[in-house]
Amino acid sequence: ELLKSQPQTDAEKVAAIGYCFGGTTVLGMARAGLDLDGVVSFHGILATETPAEKGKVKAKVL
Repeated sequence: ELLKSQPQTDAEKVAAIGYCFGGTTVLGMARAGLDLDGVVSFHGILATETPAEKGKVKAKVL
């Protein structure tokens, strides 16, 4: 929400990108249903103890 409130940010186009632990984190953000347009995970771990609930993931995942 803080990022979206900044005047230089296009609030309609917000994504998260992460590498390794950050890649795992952005996948978790998507599974949590955060208001993101997309997430990109580089070498993030796909296994999780909290799988996504049907219909909860809003972001496109790459």
